[in-house]
Amino acid sequence: FLLLPLMETTTTTPGPQTSPQPSEGAVTSTILILALAAAATTALLMFIIMKRRFEKAPEIEPLLEYGFDERDKVILKTLGTGEATLSDLSKTTGLNKSVVWRRLERLRELGYVEKIYSRGKSIYRLTERGYKTLKELDS
Repeated sequence: FLLLPLMETTTTTPGPQTSPQPSEGAVTSTILILALAAAATTALLMFIIMKRRFEKAPEIEPLLEYGFDERDKVILKTLGTGEATLSDLSKTTGLNKSVVWRRLERLRELGYVEKIYSRGKSIYRLTERGYKTLKELDS
């Protein structure tokens, strides 16, 4: 019979595993970076919104005598120098094409502007009433 020395073996049960915790400085840096990124994004969005708002149209000042606003007056003044297409008016006045078109249609319905067709294009020009009104607005 062989005698083997008795060896004690210990068994350990696995306990909860822990992962290394980030240092306090790393957490603070991460929070600071996120806060700065959020602030920069907010500032950029505000800049874009304000820029678009001011580009849309010039300041509107009602011209109560005729029921026109500043956009109508700019269109009338531009047409006072000669005929123009919708694109020309949009470029010259700095107004969006859809705004210019709506204003032209209103001015046309009221008899201040007429639309003619030449070489497949719509051309706008002042009527006699439009010229008369433009002179009165300028005086």
